[in-house]
Amino acid sequence: MSELLTHLLNASPDAFLLANLDQANFVYVNPAFEQLWQVSWDNLRQEPGVFLRTIHLEDLPKAEQFLAAMRNREEKVTELRLRGTGSAVRCWVELRIVALSGNETIAGLQGRDITLQKEQEIQHRQALDQVMSVYEDLSNHQEELKASLEEVRLSNQQLDRSRGEIASIIQNASEAICTLDNSGKILSMNSAGMKLFRLKENQFIYQYLVNLVAKIHRKDVAGFLLGYHDAPPGEPPVFRMEMTMQRTTKEEFPGQLSLSRVEGMAGAGFVAIVTDLSEIRKREEELQRAQQEAEQAVATKSQFLSNMSHEIRTPLNAVIGMTNLLLDDQLPGAQRQKLDTIKFSADNLLAIINNILDLSKIEAGNVHLEKKPFQLTALLGNVLSMFRHRATEKDLDLRLEGADELPEWVIGDPHQLSQILTNLLGNAVKFTQYGHVCLRLKNLGLVDDCIDLLIQVEDTGMGIATEKQQLIFERFTQAGIEISHLYGGTGLGLAIVKKLVNLHGGNIKVVSEPGRGAIFEFNLKYLIGQAPAIEHIPISSLGPKWLAGQHILVAEDNQVNQLVISQYLQKWGGRVTLALNGREALACLAKEKADLLLLDLNMPEMNGFEVAHAIRTSPEDLAARLPIIVLTADISLEIARRTREVGMDGVLTKPFQPTELQAAIAACLRLGQSVGDIPPKESIATVQSAPLIDLSFLAHEDPRNSRFAQEFIRLNLIALTEFSEQYATTLRSGQLAAYQAMRHHLTSNLVLLHFDQLKLALSQGEELMVDGLPKDKEESITHVQRLCLGAVKLLEKHPAA
Repeated sequence: MSELLTHLLNASPDAFLLANLDQANFVYVNPAFEQLWQVSWDNLRQEPGVFLRTIHLEDLPKAEQFLAAMRNREEKVTELRLRGTGSAVRCWVELRIVALSGNETIAGLQGRDITLQKEQEIQHRQALDQVMSVYEDLSNHQEELKASLEEVRLSNQQLDRSRGEIASIIQNASEAICTLDNSGKILSMNSAGMKLFRLKENQFIYQYLVNLVAKIHRKDVAGFLLGYHDAPPGEPPVFRMEMTMQRTTKEEFPGQLSLSRVEGMAGAGFVAIVTDLSEIRKREEELQRAQQEAEQAVATKSQFLSNMSHEIRTPLNAVIGMTNLLLDDQLPGAQRQKLDTIKFSADNLLAIINNILDLSKIEAGNVHLEKKPFQLTALLGNVLSMFRHRATEKDLDLRLEGADELPEWVIGDPHQLSQILTNLLGNAVKFTQYGHVCLRLKNLGLVDDCIDLLIQVEDTGMGIATEKQQLIFERFTQAGIEISHLYGGTGLGLAIVKKLVNLHGGNIKVVSEPGRGAIFEFNLKYLIGQAPAIEHIPISSLGPKWLAGQHILVAEDNQVNQLVISQYLQKWGGRVTLALNGREALACLAKEKADLLLLDLNMPEMNGFEVAHAIRTSPEDLAARLPIIVLTADISLEIARRTREVGMDGVLTKPFQPTELQAAIAACLRLGQSVGDIPPKESIATVQSAPLIDLSFLAHEDPRNSRFAQEFIRLNLIALTEFSEQYATTLRSGQLAAYQAMRHHLTSNLVLLHFDQLKLALSQGEELMVDGLPKDKEESITHVQRLCLGAVKLLEKHPAA
């Protein structure tokens, strides 16, 4: 085979293989074939079977049929998959049998990588870069081509034989290939070029390349062609550009033009290769449209969640508000007990709604990391304690390793770290039946005051198959259908973990084998921090009529919400004016001064943002500085941003608790300190002098026949007896998360029993968890044990016990 043919084939972006049919062996492969097949020419020549071993097992029959057709010199095109590691598909290739004119002994095979087409052109730009790299290599080897042409001139017989082979290859190429003289006139063009530019046989004669380029790009092409007329021999220049091409029918299309200067027997000239980008541009537009539709879908979903949040929270605000108002009245025990149950259920419903909306924000990418000091070692212990009971039930060894190497305080987002570890540890405990679950941390060093943490969650559970290890991080996907049937779950946990780890700038991976457990591993970086100064804010009572003399304007279009809010304000001594929409609110302010505006955002005629803007831009100083508290059921980040921009003084999310409304108003009017969960000092004595527990709501039932009363007494006896020891253990261990979970679990019992003294003690106990002295903790433990013992005795004396 001639040197010219060798150089042309070496520079081709397609893979070419030539086989001697008589001797049944391969006589030539170009570098593109070696790269595509990932096999060297020496290896293929010595061991022809490598050709088939590289092909995917499922496509071997198709490959053998193709080789048989090649031996019979049939025209055939097929698509095959090449193997990667194991049974994975490395790439797709299109194979075409190339018949060489005038040679019955040698048969050719042309191959190209069509993975991009199979993957819907997602990585089309990489493919173009690879093609252009081949063209650039062709240009960089012009000196070798020149030497080859010199050798061709010395052998006319070899030249005649090679011309047919070259022409056959060019004619079968998929790109438009043409040769130009030194002035840019087209000398020859292959079949693909004739078809692309709508030319008939020999119609390209006297045609110039610039005539096939849109007017806007003709200067660029002409400048390259004319600029190198008299260029001395040397490193050949290359011109490559994406541009608008033009067919002879004046129809334009996007293409990529590559021009290389060559020298031959007839003098200098150019080789032009044109690639049609129409299909690629079409797919790009389809992808862009799909992206816009996806973005629109996300916006629609966000708006839907915002609307649903408002629609659900508005009636729920009335339920919680009216329940709180009724609980403030003197009611019989049975009615109060039912109201307590309603309030407890409504609060739980609100918590569920908040969790659903939080999950939606994570999926939409609306979660932002906080940067605040937190106690890293304490957080790790608290998270681990959440699973201690479940691990003990399954006889698992749950342990923490490497905590001694960590700084105590770091700066970051403790909530997101807790969520990551909770998901990973929860899965590890759930899927492990025996052995251990280990949370392991390694300090990889400090860089710019940042600690690099390697965090691993290791278990000895059921493990994960290799082909499933990437799928488990997708939404709603689990390692198998049987996992969902046996263990349940939505398949969202690991997807959330991956997003949160990526949000921290890290990556998560899993190392696992079926039956040998799993290790989930990721890196996080945190700034080294120090313990913040703890400020103790004194809590003072505002008095029963603390709003006396204050005029409050309430702009709210829901009349039930109006009733709830006005009841609270009037009860606290305030004077209330109601407005059903924004225009009424502005009209009220024009008639009479107000000390505070409670403003709903979603109102007819004028919404809350429009009202606030009108007030803040008013020339009247009084209206411009009017404190405004927003009442909204929408807790999205966009709403929070807009309220800050308009200049509102506070945001109160519906439904709200009376103490939240009281605290927001007091802060805006500067009437006192914030109102917390602990009663003011004046009321502590009242709480301590009241009956320990209240069982009056059971008085109307016959205690000997009431199954409700009997079961109520029995369950509370068990709960209070166990809680006495749980409180001591948890307070001494300093595990805040476990303490809060224990306190939450007992909340409904305390509400129904009206056990206010124990509620007060638990509130004070949570403060002790942060900075309490050991002596104070022991005194609190003794006090709680005394309260629980007293309540138990009262329960045991009840006739239903």
